[in-house]
This record gives sequence, C-alpha cells and structure tokens, in this order.
Amino acid sequence: MFSATHCRPCNDGNSAGANGCWMEVDEGPTVSINVILPSGRCMTVSLPATAKILDLKVAAQRAFRQGFLQLLAPAGTAVLDPLCSLEDLGLRDGDHIGAIVQCAQVAVTERAFAVWCCGGCHVATWGHQTPTPAEQDQLRHVQRISATAHAFAAELADGFVVTWGHPSFGGNSSMVQDRLRSVQEIHATRTAFAALLSDGQVVTWGNPAHGGDSSQVQSQLRNVKKLYAADHAFAALVSDGSVVSWGSPDLGGDSNKVQDQLHDVEEIYATEGAFAALRHDRSVVSWGHPEYGGDSRNLQDHLKEVEHVYPSNLAFFARVRAGHFIAWGCPKYNLRGVSQLQDAVEISASNAAWAALLKNGQVATWGHPEHGGDSQEVQESDQLRDVRKIYSTRAGAFAALLGNGTVVSWGHSFFGGNNSGVQDQLQNVLEISASSGAFAARLQSGRVVTWGNPTLGGDSQEVQDQLRDVQQIISSSEAFAAILKDGRLVTWGDQLHGGDSSSAQANLPFL
Repeated sequence: MFSATHCRPCNDGNSAGANGCWMEVDEGPTVSINVILPSGRCMTVSLPATAKILDLKVAAQRAFRQGFLQLLAPAGTAVLDPLCSLEDLGLRDGDHIGAIVQCAQVAVTERAFAVWCCGGCHVATWGHQTPTPAEQDQLRHVQRISATAHAFAAELADGFVVTWGHPSFGGNSSMVQDRLRSVQEIHATRTAFAALLSDGQVVTWGNPAHGGDSSQVQSQLRNVKKLYAADHAFAALVSDGSVVSWGSPDLGGDSNKVQDQLHDVEEIYATEGAFAALRHDRSVVSWGHPEYGGDSRNLQDHLKEVEHVYPSNLAFFARVRAGHFIAWGCPKYNLRGVSQLQDAVEISASNAAWAALLKNGQVATWGHPEHGGDSQEVQESDQLRDVRKIYSTRAGAFAALLGNGTVVSWGHSFFGGNNSGVQDQLQNVLEISASSGAFAARLQSGRVVTWGNPTLGGDSQEVQDQLRDVQQIISSSEAFAAILKDGRLVTWGDQLHGGDSSSAQANLPFL
C-alpha cells in the first residue's frame, strides 16, 4: 500500500476541469491510469505500479470529487478487485479503465448505522454497535447487511456470514457458523436472525424465544422458498405451499391452530405480532396476537377474492376485488371505517394511526386523532391534493409529499406533525426520511430541511452548512445520516443512536 503525500492537478491549474490529470505524489516509479466516467469525463491518476486498485479508487474519487466509485477493467465489463495490485492485473502506463458511481447501501439498528457498497472491501460503521478489528477484516465483498434491534449480519459474495453487535440480539453467530454456507438471504426479528441457504434449509441464531432457536421445527424447514419476519417470530413458505412458523408463540411463532388451512400459500405478510397468508384461491389466513391482526376468523366470509394485503405495525388491510378494504387488528381504534375505502394504493402508519394514499392523489386517515388519525385541518384547507408519497414517524405524525414538491404534515406537532417553522424552505422536495419523531427532507438543490423533535433529529442547524450535494438520507430511531456526492457523511440527532459519525469518517473513501 502506498502513501500519498498530496494530490495535485498536473495541468498546473487551480483545480481539475472536465478533463485533467491528478497525480498522487510518491517516491518510486509511477504508472498513469486514465479513469473515465460514463459521462465521458476523464481523469489521469498517477501512482506506484505496486499500488492496489483500492488506492486507485481513492485517488480517482478525490480527483473527481465523487464518492463510491467502482472501477472496471479496460474491456468495461469486469469489476476490478480492490485488493489486487495494478501490476498483478497487468495495468500499464496510459491504460484506460472505466468507473461507475455506486449507490451506497445502508443498514440500521436502533442505535447504529452500517454503510457499504456492494462487493466492496470495507464497511463503515458508527453508533452503538461496531465490529471488532477482526470482524472488520472479514467484511470483504459484502453483498447485503441485515439488522436486528442491536446487531448486524453481513452476507458475503462467497455465501459466508459475518455478524457483530449485542450477542443476545444475534451479534454472535459462532454456534452456527459452520452451517452458514451458501447463504441466499437473511431476515431478522428484533432479536434474532434466520438465514435461508441455497439448498432450502434455514439456520437461525440470536434470542431463542424470538426466533433464534428453530430446533423444534428444523425437520420441517426443507425446500423453503422464502422467509418472513414479525418482531418476535419467523414464518417460512415452503415450496409445496405450506408454512412453518417459530418464535414467540403468542406473536406469530405458533400457527398450529390454523395449520390445516395453511396450504397453497402464495405470499405471507407480517405486522409486529402476527402473520397473514394469502392463498392461491385469494383467501387469507392469519395467526398471532389478535391485537396485531392475528385473528381474522370473523371476517373469513369477507376475505374472498383478495387482491393484495397491506400490513402495518398493528393491523392488516386487504383489498378485495370489489375495490374496498377489509381491516383487522388493533382493537383500540376504529378500523372498520376503512372497509369502504376506494382506490387506495398505499397505506402508511404511525404508532396509532393510518393514512391511505388514494389513486386520485387524495388522502384518507383514521386512528388516534392526536397521532395522525385526524387530518381534518389540512383536509379542510384543501392542502392534501396531488399527493405522491406519504411518510410517517412512529411517535405519531405524517408528512405528505405533493406533486409540486411541497410538503403537508399533520399529527403530533412535537414529533413532526407541524412543519410551519420550515414551510417556506420545503420547496422542490425529492424525498423525505423519518426517525421515530422527526422528518428530514432532501431538496433538489442538494440541501436538507428538518423538523420535529430536536433530540430525534428534528434540528440540523449545527450541521446545516455541511449539508450540500446530499444524495441520500437515512435514519435510525433517533438520528439521521446524509451521504454527500463526494462520499462524505454528515450526521445529526442523538449521538448514542448514530448522531456522531466521527469514528467512521476515515473509512468512507475505502467503501
């Protein structure tokens, strides 16, 4: 690995233009490589022949002022291994290679973030759960990362798995590590992981009571097609259309009472404490805690010709062919009021209320009035028109992104339901992210506007001058992270929940 003392433009200009030459100054013979973006923009980077592709990537990112580059072989198809040297790959002075901009991938626990690029050789982590040096050294060619409330599990390109975080939440997979081979996908409850292998078997670890122990059903976990997770239980769809469940019995882990009905299943949906299976005959079978939608027996005569099931945290909503909705779950609130909803295309939820986006761009709400169930004030002022997307905070607020790029919010004012203080800034909004009690809007200009509970990320004043050219915003329960175009990271909110990313900044160029 070489060490560059500085990076300077070879054309003696103050900065590299659309095409230029940047040199990493170092002792010894150098090789000049032309790096080309799909736009045609080219930079020439000079560095020792013994340098690795990762060094070339970091130098190119600095030259282009563009983060998360992936370098391609001269033919333009094969991805160059970041850990190989230039000379080992036969790269010579004057060669041209391609570079594409990757989208950074993100996984989040309640108190930590993990950011990586698919196939990269590093993962940047910060917050309450970070990998040990030995675990970090294993994080090569990461494809996907899953998360429980306090642990991470990374799937590698070779089918192996690396875990870190709180052991009781799945952060220690040593007891099953020898079985974690040829992993296809990983799913998570709040405290346990389940890995689906290429041969259709399932491996679990983490909290035994909430899905981490599948020994009682292991003989049934064969030829599994897909896994599903509620907060405290798993369900597996088997290739013959049957279903196997395990975990907390009262919260979806025990499907014995409806097992004879669980055949010819096409898809499974989950709330926090229940599952619902959609069968090929378009009927629905549910199990788990009744207050989370686990009991639909009284609605079986209505749950016919179901087109789609929309799960939320506390309830299920089924759209039937006649065009209306059937709802069941959370008995505290009047779910029957949605049974005649017409043309709903999306349903969002706070902790005690729901909002449905209709085909005509209008919104229907119900549930606890103070938590977003009552949108009468913004409805009467005719603000909820041409709505494109609805976002929600768990603590009880909604934000609607309109077709003209403005935002309308309602619900609990302290948790994001009142954006009057920033309304004039909410123009040309592209997307909105939500923590448990605050919103962050990314604007077309690359800036960010926040509102809601200050301690949960609703106040970004301290970092506002850094929030330029923002490409992505991600959130934990109490903090936000903005990824900038040049690959830098800006975070705010509760420091113990990921609001302080200082420990990860040095690793970002290597993703």
